Amino acid sequence: MRPNPGGPGPFTDTNVTRSRGILSWLPPTVAQYIYTVILKPKPLRAVAHAIVKRLIPRQVRVRGIDLMLNQDDAVLCGSIALGCYEHADLDMFLETLRPGMCVVDAGANIGLYAAAAAGKVGPAGTVIAIEPNPRNSDLMRETVRINRLENVRIFQAALSNATGTGRLYLGDDNVGDCRIFPCEDERKTVAVPTVTLDDLVAREQIPPIDVMKIDIQGAEAFAFDGMRNALAASPRIRILMEFWPWGIRRSGRDPAELLRGFRELGFSIYDVPRSSGRAVPVTDDLPLAAMSLFRQYASLLLQRDGGRDATDEPA
Repeated sequence: MRPNPGGPGPFTDTNVTRSRGILSWLPPTVAQYIYTVILKPKPLRAVAHAIVKRLIPRQVRVRGIDLMLNQDDAVLCGSIALGCYEHADLDMFLETLRPGMCVVDAGANIGLYAAAAAGKVGPAGTVIAIEPNPRNSDLMRETVRINRLENVRIFQAALSNATGTGRLYLGDDNVGDCRIFPCEDERKTVAVPTVTLDDLVAREQIPPIDVMKIDIQGAEAFAFDGMRNALAASPRIRILMEFWPWGIRRSGRDPAELLRGFRELGFSIYDVPRSSGRAVPVTDDLPLAAMSLFRQYASLLLQRDGGRDATDEPA
């Protein structure tokens, strides 16, 4: 596939097997519209979530993986069961992978991305999956076991700016919305290990990282503070990050400062809208950082362009 002259290129893989979800017979955009728009209003949400939970199987076949689902998670696992979960984002992630790569999945949840990555990087590659939620970590371990994914290593911890112990504020219907900082609503909490990427890399002798996915619900600035050595040791790393300014501000940090920190380490920043899947260079960070609504976020690609050549572009 030809690279996009304005950036790293489109992220599209027409050979990907879609999940066998309840709505998977519909075009992905239609299934996503039903799930994210029609069922979003508050009067419908509680009823819809109760119904969706009843439809979530214990296990589903998706992207060639037998994936264990959290049957109490109406949002992420519900959308996987319905066949309308993040097709574009997962395509983008898989397009960056090559055999033999080292991949880090920070905020791995139940392990869909990590398990899919395992097949792409092959036996010579390594997948490091980091997930603080104990139940999701257990489900991910079961997925790894039943699929015999020997190249996946799971660490039940929250990626942060210090290695030790912290509190995880658990989501309710959205089990994936777990945060390591106090939330605006009353939530149950559980003690979880915290770890910096620098400490994890040193302790576990993890090789230079080729691709990293970060989706940690507003804690990205804390994680960044603890990964500078790992980033320095991984000059060719590509980072796919869900950038959620509202959540970053709720954590007490500055979204613009996070983007500036990456740029100071030599990273260029690209926005990858789901509508096109095409990476667009970000020349001004302020509009991204200024997003202020709860549901506003962006899918970003960060990479050091000077350390790459045409052969590194996604296929």
